[in-house]
Amino acid sequence: MTEEPEAWCRQAAAHLANGKPKRALQAAERATELAPDAEAPHRLRGIALTELGRHAEAVAAAREAVRLAPGDWRGQVALAEALGAGGAMLDPQRPEGHQAVAAARRAVELAPAEPRCFEVLGDIALRATRWDIAEQAYLAALRLDPGNKHAKLNLDLVRKSAKSGQAPAPSGSADDAQLPTGEPPPLPADAVARLLWPTARTLTLVLSLGSLALVIAGLPQPGPGHVWLGVLLLAATAVLAALPLRHLPATVRPRLVRVLASRPRLGLTTLLLGFGALCLLAWTAISLFQPGDIQLPVLTCLSTAVAAVLARLRRG
Repeated sequence: MTEEPEAWCRQAAAHLANGKPKRALQAAERATELAPDAEAPHRLRGIALTELGRHAEAVAAAREAVRLAPGDWRGQVALAEALGAGGAMLDPQRPEGHQAVAAARRAVELAPAEPRCFEVLGDIALRATRWDIAEQAYLAALRLDPGNKHAKLNLDLVRKSAKSGQAPAPSGSADDAQLPTGEPPPLPADAVARLLWPTARTLTLVLSLGSLALVIAGLPQPGPGHVWLGVLLLAATAVLAALPLRHLPATVRPRLVRVLASRPRLGLTTLLLGFGALCLLAWTAISLFQPGDIQLPVLTCLSTAVAAVLARLRRG
């Protein structure tokens, strides 16, 4: 492999186009090492990090690209996308929200004939539920590129949300280009998180209170009858956990681990819930053959109680 940074940048761009952000990140990082003062390696690194859900690092890389080449619209687009994917538009009044809007508008100013700039401006406006601005932006993108699938899909989302009063998250442009007609666009991480949080909060209550009741009922020594309480609690947990999966498109389910990793509080809450459920499952399986102590249900109660606190500290 040649050690020219341009070659590494081309390789990173090719990996991004083929949906391989990890390999793109490796190539972009090598290009950054060879040309730390060039804009393109930082921009490509920011795009790869955004796709990997490492939002803080993505924003930092995109900021560096903008600093090195403030007049390049591609860096402004990368910054707006990184900020938007990181949740900046959940509260547009925060500094990050203002910066995302400013970056998207600056990209349009720098390249008014580039449809990608209007796509990103529309995405930012859609995340902020500014349907009027989003509609105008997507229409502008379509005027420049009538076959733009990303703009068509999100323009449809804008008009549906304006009628229903609900705000969907914008679809990802990289994936949209591969979507056949009529297939719904993949949900981004923030939309998936919003779908998972209500079930996570419900599960924390069911498992923490249910295991607490099991511990109290089983003092000082649980009997055979208490095992069936554990079975009922596990069955209720399984049913509740399966509910949000029915509403997730099949294209999203393989990315659940990445979504959880990109949302630390949701990921930790889910991890604690999983640990609690495993402890309860182990206790139930053991107690079916020989009733034992209540140490494992106590662990279930403690871990899910912490998860309940985390779930209710959530913001946005």
